[in-house]
Amino acid sequence: MKWTGDSIGRRAALALLVSPLAAAAASAAQEQGAAPAPYLDRTKRQMVYDGPGGDEPEPTDLKEVRIGYFGPSDAAHIEGGSFWQGASRAIDEANREGGYKGLPFRLVAKWSESPWKAGGRMMVELAYVDRVWATIGSIDGISTHIAEQVVAKVQLSLVDPGSTDRSVNAAMVPWMFSCLPNDPAIASALCPQLAREAGEGGPVLLVSTSHDERHMAEEFHRWFAERKPGIANSLEFQPGDDHLETVARQALGARAVLVLGGVVDTARAVKLLRAESSKTVVYAGPSAAKSSFSGVAGEAAEGVRCPLLAAPAPAEWAPGSGQDYAALASYDAARMVVGSIRTGGLNRFRICRALAKMTPWQGAAGEVRWNALNRNSRPAALAIIRGGKLEAFGPQA
Repeated sequence: MKWTGDSIGRRAALALLVSPLAAAAASAAQEQGAAPAPYLDRTKRQMVYDGPGGDEPEPTDLKEVRIGYFGPSDAAHIEGGSFWQGASRAIDEANREGGYKGLPFRLVAKWSESPWKAGGRMMVELAYVDRVWATIGSIDGISTHIAEQVVAKVQLSLVDPGSTDRSVNAAMVPWMFSCLPNDPAIASALCPQLAREAGEGGPVLLVSTSHDERHMAEEFHRWFAERKPGIANSLEFQPGDDHLETVARQALGARAVLVLGGVVDTARAVKLLRAESSKTVVYAGPSAAKSSFSGVAGEAAEGVRCPLLAAPAPAEWAPGSGQDYAALASYDAARMVVGSIRTGGLNRFRICRALAKMTPWQGAAGEVRWNALNRNSRPAALAIIRGGKLEAFGPQA
C-alpha cells in the first residue's frame, strides 16, 4: 500500500474520531460493572521460552556437568543447611546412576549472607565463569528475587526450592520455576484453624520486618480482613532484635499467637510464650517446619502449629540427613534439573523447555504441577509438632 499525505491525514482524523467512542464504550462497560477484557491474560497459559538458541550443539570437551547452587553449602547452616543436604543427596544419586552420558554432575555453590550486596555478582559468575547449565536457588524470597533478575538476562534456568513469596513469579520470567506452595496457599491452610483456636478475640500476629515475613503476613491480614473479629493485634520486630522478648510479651494473654520470623527469632518468641502464657496456642510460619527449629526451641517446640509443605521423608532417609520440607524440596529441584539435562541435553534453552514440560511430576516432597507462572500449585496443609516431628493437624488430618 502506498502511504500518501492524504491517506495519513484521513487515518489520523479517523483515529481522533474513534478514540473518544472507544473511551466512552469502555467507560459505559465499567459503569455497568463489566471490566474491560484484556488483550492477553498471561496468567491463563503456562510460560514457556519460545526464543532461539535450541539448535546450538553440545560441547565436546567437558569433564563434568556443572549445576549452580545459590545458597549456603553448609549442612549446619541454621536456615539453609537442609536445602544443601537435599540437593547434595540428589546429585550423589544422579552420579551413581551414571551422571550424564558418563560425565559426573557437580554442584557449584555460591552464597553471601548479604545477598543484596554480592548475590547478583555471584549469580553472574555462575553463568559466565563457572558456566553452569542450570541453577538451584535459593533458600528465601530475597535471594531468589536477586537470582531471578540475573537469570532473566543471562537465559539460565533457576529452580527455586525455598521461596513461598508469590511475587517471585510475578515478573513472568520463563526461566524461573518455584517448587513450594506460595504464601496464599499457606495462609489458606493455617487460617481456618487459627481463627477457631483464637476465638472471639482474634489472633495476635508477631511478625519480623524481613522481606518474606512481611509478605506472608499480608496474606494472613487479607484472609482475616474479610471475617470477624479479625486480627486482634499485629506486633513487629526487627530480625535478631535484642528486644524481641519485650515485644513478644505484648501478646501474652491471647488465646492464639502467630509468629512469623526466621528460625532463631521464632524459637525465641515461642520459648517466651510457652514459659509465660502456657494456655496460648502458638502458630508459626515455615521456619518452624525446618528440622533446625526443634533443635533451637527444644521442648518449647512441642505443640506448635505450622505449615505442612511436603510429604514425609522417604524411609531410607536417615535421621540427620535433612528430612524436612527444605531438604525434600531442594532434592526435588536438583532431580528436576538433572532430568531436564538428560532430556534436553547440554543446551540452556532446551533445558528450560524440558523443565517447563515436567508437569505433573512426582517428587519426594509431593506432586509438582506448574501453574501459568511456573509456581507449583500443590496446596499446603496444617501440621503440629509432636515429639520433634510434623504431623498433619486439624480437620484435614
